[in-house]
Amino acid sequence: MVSIDELKDLLNKTDVESCKNQCPMVNIADYLVTILQNPMNGLSSEAHSDHHDWIQLQINRERKKQERRQKIIDGVKQQVIGWTIISFIGSILSGIGYWAYKFYSHLK
Repeated sequence: MVSIDELKDLLNKTDVESCKNQCPMVNIADYLVTILQNPMNGLSSEAHSDHHDWIQLQINRERKKQERRQKIIDGVKQQVIGWTIISFIGSILSGIGYWAYKFYSHLK
């Protein structure tokens, strides 16, 4: 992780020096450091609270979607397992019935 001072030094050593004369900001590195230190700079507490509420709403919405998907997947799994068991039992009974038919028809 890069510290704020390292970032400031890096920005001052790069092409920012040549850009300072052309840009309206006095010191781009200081400006970026200020933004990075306080990302909520210029944002009212009400807007900040609204952002948190919106993010929480999105998290809750995604959780509900995931729960619905999981219920559907669980229901499908139960149906597949149930019909597999029924098919297996049916095939065994069908085999027994066929064997019994062949055995008793041969005795006649």
